[in-house]
Amino acid sequence: MHDLLESPRTNTVHIEFTSRCNLRCVFCFASQPGYKGSDLDAASIDNIIESLKSRNVKVVSVNGHGETTIYKNWHLYCNKMLDSGMPLHIISNFAREFSPEELHTLSRFKSIEISCDTSDPGLFKKLRRGADLGTLCINVLRLRGMALKENRQLPVISFSCVVSDKNVLNLSDYAAFGRALGVNHYNFCNLTKYPELEDTLNPNHITEMPDELLPEVEASLTETFDFLKRSNISYNFQRGLLDSLKQKIRGLNAAPVGKENSIPVEVETAPAVEAGTPSRTQPAPAAAAVPHRYSSSREGAQTRDCLDPWAFLLVQANKDVQPCCWHQPIHSLGKNQSLSEVFNNRQIKELRRRLLTGELSSYCMNCPSRGWTTIAELKRKVWNYLNPGINRLLSPRIPGIKPDVLNAFEVVYREGWYPLETNSDIEDPDWQSWRWTSKKAVCQLKNPGKNALLIIRGSVDKSVFRDQTIFFKINDTLLDEFIPGTAKFFKEYIIHPEMMGKAAEFSLILETDKVFSPSALNPGTGDNRELGAQIYHLFFGEKGRALSLA
Repeated sequence: MHDLLESPRTNTVHIEFTSRCNLRCVFCFASQPGYKGSDLDAASIDNIIESLKSRNVKVVSVNGHGETTIYKNWHLYCNKMLDSGMPLHIISNFAREFSPEELHTLSRFKSIEISCDTSDPGLFKKLRRGADLGTLCINVLRLRGMALKENRQLPVISFSCVVSDKNVLNLSDYAAFGRALGVNHYNFCNLTKYPELEDTLNPNHITEMPDELLPEVEASLTETFDFLKRSNISYNFQRGLLDSLKQKIRGLNAAPVGKENSIPVEVETAPAVEAGTPSRTQPAPAAAAVPHRYSSSREGAQTRDCLDPWAFLLVQANKDVQPCCWHQPIHSLGKNQSLSEVFNNRQIKELRRRLLTGELSSYCMNCPSRGWTTIAELKRKVWNYLNPGINRLLSPRIPGIKPDVLNAFEVVYREGWYPLETNSDIEDPDWQSWRWTSKKAVCQLKNPGKNALLIIRGSVDKSVFRDQTIFFKINDTLLDEFIPGTAKFFKEYIIHPEMMGKAAEFSLILETDKVFSPSALNPGTGDNRELGAQIYHLFFGEKGRALSLA
């Protein structure tokens, strides 16, 4: 259990530049009376960027609950991250006309998600107050034109749709509209119901619709998803959206008409912020402003099907840190405090533990986004996330997981390698044996003349060098260059025949830009070797027929 509570990497980090917004969407907390937004200070943005560089973050999403593009010089900060190699994502309402400089920055993004719930211009204005569907479309077309002009691959463009009683019966028209505009992904979101506003359109959750309309709701969703599948367009939906609908329909079939099966959720008020750091969260809303979230109830010994506490963080504009979009903050960053202190702090480990045991907080129990799963299945998913790719080769002990059949080719260790070392006191046998490299270590490999699989599992000493760079080369050609985000690393490559050349043998070279001597750190060791990286496993070969899962 202890190992499953640690997370050495993070897939997605959200940086909320601002919680202010230029719209007042009818289903958003920003439309509630008394709402006040705030901006993240520039120094904190720079500190967060530095914290992310060693975390191997796959995507940095430059948004939270506000509209990033109204933050002063937002695109300049994004350019800084893009220039450093960070893949960026943004959720934006596209409600204001972008400058050419802003479009240039957006065209460099990996993906862009646009808040749009309908293809009906009149309904769009009522749902997203302050926005115009025409402006949104023009911005999309100008963005696509900018990418084409600069000969750059287009970002993945998504639509984010809050599903409610106002749009659910016309979602297939909406999906077709987006496809015509070049949208290639959809996110269907579960409505959170806030207190109703005066003199405006107030949407309701689909489970609150008249019982006789629920079959039409289910048919509309099915038709929309079928259209997207036929169009080869990907989509996601928050599990609470469909689970609550299915549970409501099952309840109607098994109980008297009118029985309520959706779950109104009250906000948990117990503080969960890291001890010693004052909370800067907004005051809890008055009782009348408590939102209702809709989810299905738990059946048996289940837990939430959620990896967010391992793979996700959201930094709010007020410097509070959330483990997902729905949970109370678990930390509040102090002045010049690094985000690195949060990835495995006490609060987030406790949240992970509760998910892995089913001892859920009210936030997780009533989550509108994630579905239910068994505790054993969540443990399996967490293990797979923490050990990407390793389970196929190194860990057949995990129940239900069996390795691929791998045919290994001979590896001859030439110059630059130190003798094999073993420590049987290490509990995990996969990490009991290793070879150290010097600054440059060479392996001689036979050329199979066909595609081959190369797997390297190793580690570096982060207590000596935090920014040690590793280089892998095939003969004299660079295969990969990276700074491990954590001490241990795992790399897998397909080596093509043209990379190996035409000779009967070729060289695999492992280099580091820095080496250290144990005796220089501790003279008592008497170990004067110059050490680069610690290699626990090096496989070169081919995949055979995969075994069936147990």
